[in-house]
Amino acid sequence: MSAAAHSLCDLMDAFEQGRPWDFPAVDVHYNSLRLLRSRQDPAEVKRIVAGLLRVKARIAGSLP
Repeated sequence: MSAAAHSLCDLMDAFEQGRPWDFPAVDVHYNSLRLLRSRQDPAEVKRIVAGLLRVKARIAGSLP
């Protein structure tokens, strides 16, 4: 769950640095965090986090 929260923080940093605001990207992170609270299967958690990282990469690009 911490990786998902970190991805959301990186996304917020990208917005602060001038990337256009993207509501769907924020929504998917928020909803995924809620979903991850109830997930115990490590493989499922890994897939969800991997998807969030792809969303973050699409928005944030090469920002650290």
